[in-house]
Amino acid sequence: MGRIAKPASGGITKYYWYPGERSDWIRAAIAAGCGLVTIALVAAITGSDLWAAVLGASVTAGVAGVTFGRKDVRALQTFAGFAALDTGRAVWRAVVKGFGAAAAAVLVVHAANGVGFVANWLLPVVPAIVGAIAHQAGMMYERASQASAEQEALAEAEEPVSAAPVSAEPMPEYSYTPLPSSPAVTPAAPAFESPLGASMAQMRSPLRPAGPASQFDR
Repeated sequence: MGRIAKPASGGITKYYWYPGERSDWIRAAIAAGCGLVTIALVAAITGSDLWAAVLGASVTAGVAGVTFGRKDVRALQTFAGFAALDTGRAVWRAVVKGFGAAAAAVLVVHAANGVGFVANWLLPVVPAIVGAIAHQAGMMYERASQASAEQEALAEAEEPVSAAPVSAEPMPEYSYTPLPSSPAVTPAAPAFESPLGASMAQMRSPLRPAGPASQFDR
């Protein structure tokens, strides 16, 4: 429900409530204006009141159907229970939809003026069909827009934060002095000689004959 606030004397503010919202009435006026313009153009071009009524009512029903479809999607997402405000808005939209389809059918029937079966029975339901299709198109468009916005929000949330560039600093140079090489240590000879070594040396020495000195010793 919309409201109009008007200040009164004595610091009192008076509120006037009206069905629907201001934006809804603006959209309704746009839809009705599009229909009236279509009726005027078709009547001026073709000179047929029947086709002017059919096309004008269909344009109005199409524009209004898209608006109602988008609002229905938003209302379903914000539905929090059978509250008085939500129920009143739903009833108001249903009344407007039903009245619009019935008014369009009556307009087409009066414009036909008993021309024939097609004019009296088929053409009056054309605006209602156009409005129903436009209603579904509005719901699909609104749902696609919301899904795209949700994906963009998720992509922005998952985007990694780039780290600030770190300034390159030169690596410090280290100087070192080689240590002096230590002299090679020669292992000391053993202080004593084992008896096994002496006996092995005697075994390796050539045998000499016993007795006086031989000619080899001379």
